[in-house]
Amino acid sequence: MATMEVPPVKDECVTAFRQPGNLGVIFRLNGSNEVVVGGSFPLGTPYADFAAAFPADDVAWAILNVRYMTTDGGKRLKHCWLSWIPDDFHRATTKETVGVKFTSPMVLSKLRNQCAGDSKHGFSHHGINQASIALPEIIERATKFERDPVDPASVLAFGEGRQVY
Repeated sequence: MATMEVPPVKDECVTAFRQPGNLGVIFRLNGSNEVVVGGSFPLGTPYADFAAAFPADDVAWAILNVRYMTTDGGKRLKHCWLSWIPDDFHRATTKETVGVKFTSPMVLSKLRNQCAGDSKHGFSHHGINQASIALPEIIERATKFERDPVDPASVLAFGEGRQVY
């Protein structure tokens, strides 16, 4: 991949994003430098299984459908657009490593635009290790601008893969 070249997003990524009943979808680069589906996780999957699916030695991107409720019964669904670049990520050359790291945010933006269009719904999050994508980190970002108190039982249910609403 050239330093400034943003890889194309395959149609399967948009199809996977629009599939109802997903906890989330992880995207990765294939051997042809195209963004493809790396894994799809149905509702009922524990969050820990989703988080563990990120590669330890390669970049990835994801959409996570964060579900929770407020204490007054409000149902919430927030899209977390995740960019994953491990701390110790390296390619064959420094130039290639820097190129992939540099274009990673552009890939996330391209994925978001192709999947969700002009929708501003959701938030972006950057992960560098498992601690940076731990459930408390994601929930904190998802609920940052929430007016109503969040129901802790719904957060626990989401993390365990149980039905939230």
